[in-house]
Amino acid sequence: MQGSGVHAYKWVNHEGKAVLVKYHFEPKQGIRNLTQEQAQAIQGENFNHATQDLYEAIEQGDYPEWEVYAQIMEDDAHPHLDFDPLDPTKLWYKDDYPWKPIGRMVLNKNPENYFAEVEQVAFGTGVLVDGLDFSDDKLLQGRTFSYSDTQRYRVGPNYLQLPINAPKKHVATNQRDGQMEYHVDQGKGQNPHVNYEPSILGGKKEAKQDGKDHTLFFCRG
Repeated sequence: MQGSGVHAYKWVNHEGKAVLVKYHFEPKQGIRNLTQEQAQAIQGENFNHATQDLYEAIEQGDYPEWEVYAQIMEDDAHPHLDFDPLDPTKLWYKDDYPWKPIGRMVLNKNPENYFAEVEQVAFGTGVLVDGLDFSDDKLLQGRTFSYSDTQRYRVGPNYLQLPINAPKKHVATNQRDGQMEYHVDQGKGQNPHVNYEPSILGGKKEAKQDGKDHTLFFCRG
């Protein structure tokens, strides 16, 4: 099964220059489809046959794998195109904007606890890393608000602190309290009740030096 990021995002370098980017996921196993008759016969016996096949393949070590590609376009006007490149229903011409391989995705582990690792998962277009930004795609901007708003209601206001939704490296913020809050970032000698500066009550202080340079991290699981 092929995958796509649907929307155009932005990649932004350290100089602030941005380009538009679209993601694509191409299965290493190839693409095979069922006919209407085959699908009706299989689903008549097992409605969850695709889910079962995925679980059993991973359990047996036959891990499904996808090549991840990116299409890159300059972030400016494109009068030569006969469509809006920010329209999520349109595909960018592969000849003009070739697919560039940027990585791979491998599913090599089944969930051990369905509730903790599946029911509480909160995917969202607004959860970004440094260097990744939103484009002017209106549907993307709408989804960015609605997803996080819905997840705060469904999972809780601190849903990003759950292990399944949290990054591998802890993120330090000024956020305090709230339902199900279980971690507070606090420096030495800092008043835990003050999350602003300047303050005569021992509030937060800016770090005097930058953090360490970025190092690659390969996430498995």
